[in-house]
Amino acid sequence: MLAAVLAATLDLAIVPGPRLIASVVVIVVIGVVLAMREALLDAAGFVWELFVKRDAAKTASATPPLDSVASALEQIRQRDTSFTRDGFLQQASETIRQVQHARTELTPELARERLADSAWLQLSRQVGQAGVWRERVVPTTALRSVEVVDARCEPNQDVIRVRSASVEDSARTTAPEASRLVRETIEDWSFVRGSDNTAPWLLSQMRQVAANLVPRFSATR
Repeated sequence: MLAAVLAATLDLAIVPGPRLIASVVVIVVIGVVLAMREALLDAAGFVWELFVKRDAAKTASATPPLDSVASALEQIRQRDTSFTRDGFLQQASETIRQVQHARTELTPELARERLADSAWLQLSRQVGQAGVWRERVVPTTALRSVEVVDARCEPNQDVIRVRSASVEDSARTTAPEASRLVRETIEDWSFVRGSDNTAPWLLSQMRQVAANLVPRFSATR
């Protein structure tokens, strides 16, 4: 009898209960997390450097800081006291509309006087491809906005890049909701002129940035 009581007492003392087991497990997990904290922080830092900062650097390189753009425009103004941002944007808008009209009419000659040789070749290729496929590169388009995104005052020339947003009269789609959508095209246009300020601003390059279907009411605002 005494032996049985002693054996039961030893079992209670040696075999842990459920609460004790749970406590031990929690303590072990916390210890592991604390031990791995440095490794987890290092891993998070690596991910930040690899993805987040890299994407931020790409974005920054794609669009120069506004202060550098303003500085370059001021240098251009000092070189040419008649230069103004608004006046330039008006000229750029006229050139863009003329190029868009030339695309629509499949007649690059309509914009020749405003194009440098490089842009002339670009437009000629676009119009030529449209003629081969019996379709227009850009249907009738309305210019919605133009803004300066880059500028450089170089020793031999001035360079300004603008970004435009244009919408077509109708979207090329057979979807039932087509009447409520229009195609919006975002393009970059680079203009150059000689440093002596006597030559006109000429379009030297054009590049499509994006094209999307947007609600008609938002595109016409």
